[in-house]
Amino acid sequence: MFGIKFFLLVTLPFVLRFILAFSTFAPVAAWPVWSGIKPRNSRLATVAEFFNLKDRKMAVDASVWVRAMHGDKSAFKILSERCESDVRLTEKIYWKLLPFVSRLERYGA
Repeated sequence: MFGIKFFLLVTLPFVLRFILAFSTFAPVAAWPVWSGIKPRNSRLATVAEFFNLKDRKMAVDASVWVRAMHGDKSAFKILSERCESDVRLTEKIYWKLLPFVSRLERYGA
């Protein structure tokens, strides 16, 4: 009824998403991991939500950015905390995805 194209475009990404979300089992990826998962988008907040991580992307009001541009030390502290939070969240996502990567590309030195 359905051909291989349907399987590759619809069924397989669904299966990969299910395995990633609900399992610690790690199959070897047949193609690049991200294109196989097909999340809504690549935003950090969306990916954290997809993996049901406790941590979420820290929301910062636009006024904080404006205050930081004018040299406000407290705004710098808030933005620094946000950056550190983003790094911790990215690390958690990295460790979630690592078992699904069949090989790592090494760039640079």
